[in-house]
Amino acid sequence: MFTRSKPEQLIVDGDTVFNVTSWVSLYVKFLKYVVDNYGDDFKTILQSNYWSDHPGASYIRKEEKITDDFYVETNFATIIIIKNILLIAGYYSFEQPVMVRLK
Repeated sequence: MFTRSKPEQLIVDGDTVFNVTSWVSLYVKFLKYVVDNYGDDFKTILQSNYWSDHPGASYIRKEEKITDDFYVETNFATIIIIKNILLIAGYYSFEQPVMVRLK
C-alpha cells in the first residue's frame, strides 16, 4: 500500500500537524512528539536493538538523535516505520488516530 509513496504531513492527537519530507523524518518527528508530550518511558516498548543511549552504537546502522540521551535506528523499510508508530500509538492509547497525509 505504501510502496513508492511519500508522506507530506503527520497529524497527531487530532490537531498537531508536522510537515515531513520522508518516512524517516515522519518517524523522527513522531518520536520527538512522544518524548515531548508523553515522557521518555516509551523506550521500554521498543526492541533494544532499535535505540541507544549514546551516538555511534555498533548495532545501529543509521541513527537519528531524538534527545541528548536517545538515538534511534532509522534504516527501516516503510512498513517497519509504520508498524513501530502503530505500536507506540497503541501503547499510549492516543485519543485521536495518528494520521499521515500522502503526496
